[in-house]
Amino acid sequence: MPHAGEQRAAAATLVKTKKAPTPPKVPAYMIDGLVYTKRGKEVTPVFLSKRDLDDAMVQLTSTDSLMSTAAQELKETRETLAEVKRVSANAIQLDQMTKSLTGKLEEANGRNDLLKLENARLQDRISSNRAIEVVVLIALGIMIALLVPRLSVKRRRNDGWR
Repeated sequence: MPHAGEQRAAAATLVKTKKAPTPPKVPAYMIDGLVYTKRGKEVTPVFLSKRDLDDAMVQLTSTDSLMSTAAQELKETRETLAEVKRVSANAIQLDQMTKSLTGKLEEANGRNDLLKLENARLQDRISSNRAIEVVVLIALGIMIALLVPRLSVKRRRNDGWR
């Protein structure tokens, strides 16, 4: 068996000498716009009989009606999907807002508890300061009561005794 280069050279020689084999003269039918994708290439089918061509046309028209029905269903499905996405986005947004507000509420409750503790501490401090003030005032009153009589000028009695 000759290799590929030899085969190409032999075919080129036959074409040059016009002794290349010609394909048989057989009628072929094709449909404009009918294209299949095969192995990544677009291929136009060739039908060898009119009956095969007519069958392909019937199949093509039925496929077109099915495609239009499918396209309508696809459009409706996309609309439904858009609505579902909108509703789910609202639900997700509400969930995020709920989490955010719950965090803020917990933070506010924590600050409230701290303020209550601070308020109780300050109330204890005020009552402690009042007790100290009362004790200081009583001590000051006692000192004044003891010192005022001694500060007054004593009159001397002239009773002759002295």
